[in-house]
Amino acid sequence: MGIYDPDRLSRNPGHQLLLAEEAEQCGVQLRFVTHPLEASPEGWLFFQIRGAVAEYERAKILERIRRGLTGRAQAGYPGGGQVPLGYTAIREPHKARWEVEPDEAALVRRIYALCLEGWSARRIAGQLSSERIPTRVDRHPQGGGSARRSA
Repeated sequence: MGIYDPDRLSRNPGHQLLLAEEAEQCGVQLRFVTHPLEASPEGWLFFQIRGAVAEYERAKILERIRRGLTGRAQAGYPGGGQVPLGYTAIREPHKARWEVEPDEAALVRRIYALCLEGWSARRIAGQLSSERIPTRVDRHPQGGGSARRSA
């Protein structure tokens, strides 16, 4: 079985060893593109060390991502992704925010009112389609809402 690197097999050293052992029991030889797995004590040690380092790297990356996302949220910056219906993205260097888009906000209020009347999401969508009300993607083909820069 050809694998690019041991951390592509698994980043958990325990899983790596288990998978390697199961492959060996089934007569499957693991082959890594980045370096050969030697059938020696040193080869297995190196294999285990690489697995431990990969697990450590993954944990550090996740820690940094969490810390960055938390810091942005605490500073009041919205997350990435699609801008919700009813808002527009205001992008500035090193920060961004959402502002209410009045026309879309009126549509959002209408959708909520229909929902409170007991309409299903499918029925609301059908009603809006029959009225030829464009979707967010129809209004903003880039999919992220009407982005504008503030001076």
